[in-house]
Amino acid sequence: MKFKYFSRFIIVVLLFCSLAFAVINYSGNDYNETMLPITEAAATTTYYVVIGTGLSLTSNTTSPSNTTAFTINGTNYRGVATGAIPASADDRYFIYHAGKKAASGYTITGANDWVSTQTHTPITLPYTQTGTTSAFYETATVARLDSIVSSGLDLLLINNSDYTNQTVTSLPAKQDNKYYIYYGAPSSGSPSLKVSPYTPELNLKLFLEGGIW
Repeated sequence: MKFKYFSRFIIVVLLFCSLAFAVINYSGNDYNETMLPITEAAATTTYYVVIGTGLSLTSNTTSPSNTTAFTINGTNYRGVATGAIPASADDRYFIYHAGKKAASGYTITGANDWVSTQTHTPITLPYTQTGTTSAFYETATVARLDSIVSSGLDLLLINNSDYTNQTVTSLPAKQDNKYYIYYGAPSSGSPSLKVSPYTPELNLKLFLEGGIW
């Protein structure tokens, strides 16, 4: 029998989901973590927080006639002309929009940056996280990952790429020879994260037993 070795094997982990949102409190309000770009046009009230660089307001229809409030980091942007948004000291942008009419909207673009602006806690593999608080992690420089599985999270970033509530076996390129992981957990429910190292002995065993084809 001819055997073929695979570099990665999908480890199936059954996890249960929670649909609650992760939040960061700012000036007494809870802001939902999200990714750039953001586009909105609705007569609703929303609170978003992003971490990024080079942010720009590329469309803005939040006139006083159709918008109650539109602020970014506490600064009024209602009816303001489009253009670059001033840099934030910690690259965090808290965006509050209260629309009165469906025409009230905006688009914000930029580069997501959840790596260079945060202190990441080193983790050893395998690693499991089930807490309901958000956290930043980094793998060791020698880490070779087989899979990352998450469930019930509001946001999971791996080197700034969004892999929320997925089984990830095709990983993005390393940064500084590491994987930087943002675990954005809801404030309630049963969020889970499982980071599995590459184990050639296990993969070979499963292959020989017919688990890999």
